[in-house]
Amino acid sequence: MTRKLRKVGGYERRMFAGGGDKSSSGGKVSSEGKGIGGGARVKGSVEGKGWLACAGLGAGVIASGTGLAGALVIIPTLNTATRLSAGVITGTTLCSTTVLSAVGSVNYLDMGLVNVPAVLLLSTSGIATTFLGAAAARKVGRSRFADLLKPGLGLVLLGLAPNVLKRGEGRGEGEGGGGATELMERRKNEGFMDYTMNQFRDFDRSNVMGLAGFGAVGGFTQGFAALGGGLIQTSYMSSFCKDICQHSIVATSLAATTLVNLIAASIYLHQGLVCKRSVMIMGGVGGMALVGSSYMALKVPERQMKTAFAAFLVVSSAIMIRKGVPALRRFAK
Repeated sequence: MTRKLRKVGGYERRMFAGGGDKSSSGGKVSSEGKGIGGGARVKGSVEGKGWLACAGLGAGVIASGTGLAGALVIIPTLNTATRLSAGVITGTTLCSTTVLSAVGSVNYLDMGLVNVPAVLLLSTSGIATTFLGAAAARKVGRSRFADLLKPGLGLVLLGLAPNVLKRGEGRGEGEGGGGATELMERRKNEGFMDYTMNQFRDFDRSNVMGLAGFGAVGGFTQGFAALGGGLIQTSYMSSFCKDICQHSIVATSLAATTLVNLIAASIYLHQGLVCKRSVMIMGGVGGMALVGSSYMALKVPERQMKTAFAAFLVVSSAIMIRKGVPALRRFAK
């Protein structure tokens, strides 16, 4: 089969003899272009740099208030502003959110807001299942079952939203800045090592299985679609971990997401399914926005933080379900 190349919007579009054209956003283009999710390696400049910067900014601000690394903002932007394939969008999103969450995690860790035992439980199980998610994306990423992940995840998370609001009051609830002020004072007085060791001593053991289980589910969804890891972790902690204040939940979720995403991102980097220029724009802008907005978020009372996350959870779940309706219809046929 003969093949010609022509430039469209800064990307190589391949013309197949007798079969029309297949862009880099879908279909098999060459043995070099195959990868996770059937995507292709993309060459050329990225369009819509302004949109990418705005996506990074929005992701950073959202992360400071919810603990989510911003995939729900970044993925739609990449779909709209670029011609990247599905596999490249997944890999680029993972790398961007890794950079963003890493910057925020270091900042929160220095403040003393990261719950280290919870991070270890979430990330250890999540890292193990990330490989399974990436492998599943390679094998069934183009099947009709793959599209059922988002609506299924949306329904589960929607069911958790009421628990977020009904959760009993945690440490520092209702005060300006919540329990974050107390934690930061302890971190300052005790020093990093003693403070961290005391976290292990005071940790509620009843949350061990739940954190490990939800971390495993989040790791799988991150490896499969670069989506849902932070949302799942934060939803569980906001619903059931009464000993962790909401500001600490945000910091803990970002730290756990960083560790899990490092593994998932490395898999996609190895496959060549990452647009590095997009990562530099969104990750850099998002990281700076997260650090800046985190100081403002610390002044928000715990109850308002919890309410804001519950509202964001409902909206995110509704979007996942709505986008999954066509997949549900196809599956029913």
